[in-house]
Amino acid sequence: MLIDDIKNRNVLSVWDAFGCGYAMFKQNITPALFILLIIYFPISLLSGYITIAVSNLAASVDIDAIMSNQEMLMSFVNSSEYVKLAMYNFGSSLIDFILSPFGALAMIFLTKEGLEGKMPTYKEALSVAFSNAGRFICSMIVYTICVFVLTILGIIPGIFLSVVWSFYLQAMVLDNCKGIKSLGYSRELVKGRWWRTFLYIIVFNLISYALSYLIGVIFSFAGASYFMIVIEKLVLSLVSMIFAAARTVIYINYQGNGKTAINMNV
Repeated sequence: MLIDDIKNRNVLSVWDAFGCGYAMFKQNITPALFILLIIYFPISLLSGYITIAVSNLAASVDIDAIMSNQEMLMSFVNSSEYVKLAMYNFGSSLIDFILSPFGALAMIFLTKEGLEGKMPTYKEALSVAFSNAGRFICSMIVYTICVFVLTILGIIPGIFLSVVWSFYLQAMVLDNCKGIKSLGYSRELVKGRWWRTFLYIIVFNLISYALSYLIGVIFSFAGASYFMIVIEKLVLSLVSMIFAAARTVIYINYQGNGKTAINMNV
């Protein structure tokens, strides 16, 4: 079974993890596309609307003049345009931090099932994702606040904690960690492998940024219409699902390398 091979490898290379994640995405392409349609398509519609709205607002405001004049800056801060801009940015943050991760939760489930040789359905994946809504929101709030505060105090502590807690979504879905215990489970799993985990994250982020840039360049030739913006965001969502699968492969590999007896009460 493929999952046994992943667990038995002492060290999983970045490319093996990414390749296996991509293979699991391909193997589960049908439920993955349903997840794209049910979760990411509405998100892309909303996000595309926000992108167009922010672009129109920015076009109607002389940012350079505002930033160079304190009186104009204060006037802009008190204007309705600023309020709208703040609301759009807040909405965009909600999408990124609260809505989009449900697609990752579903993909995490599909990856584990696929590695076990099963044929999971999109309904099962969505059920698992949404059943974890409460604990996800609690863990996400703690994660965001702690990482943000430590980053403000010093960039290095913020980076350190974000790596330590990088597998909390996987712990939540695959090991049924209650409440915010997924953060502690991730911490125990990463212990002694912080630098390796950091390397995985850096390389994955570089690949993700490169792919996002390439996709952005390709779609730039198609114009900035609402339709094309939505399609671009859907393509980027597919890419994010592959990386969610790759991270899950790493998580499973870590579990098979001397960390199987982690205390679930952490």
